[in-house]
Amino acid sequence: MERIVKEYKKIEIARSMLDTAIEIYLDEGDRFSVLHLASAAEEVIAGLLKRRRSGSSTVYPQDRTAREKTMDAIVEILKARGIDRTEKEVGTFLNAVRNGTKHHGGNDSEIVIADAESEAWDALFRAIDNYGRYANTLSEMMIEFAHRTVGTPLISVPCGKAT
Repeated sequence: MERIVKEYKKIEIARSMLDTAIEIYLDEGDRFSVLHLASAAEEVIAGLLKRRRSGSSTVYPQDRTAREKTMDAIVEILKARGIDRTEKEVGTFLNAVRNGTKHHGGNDSEIVIADAESEAWDALFRAIDNYGRYANTLSEMMIEFAHRTVGTPLISVPCGKAT
């Protein structure tokens, strides 16, 4: 078998992973697979958003990642309740289930306690949010996810801009 080496755009890889995660989710497939595919897509797209933003002297709201917005909101909610947590602590909390199903250290439990449904949905939502912000469009699969899970589009994009 001949190996074929090609170039791939990271946004296209992320979109493919995200569309696959959505398909698995809508088919009621394994939620941990959804979590990992969607989280991988989320991280790639977040990196692209951060790179785009680093070249600008102004940070526009649409260039903030879903994770950054989530972390800011959690820190503010905790602060309002008199609880101080760093972004690192909040990030560790947000990644706990994903990391617990991806890594195993010598002292780690063999059991992961999670709401797999919510973890998968949250990862999909953040990845779709990032994709919409970066590409200013949504794929047909992303639109289908929005209609079947929340009944309305998750992100405002120009009409007819699904790809």
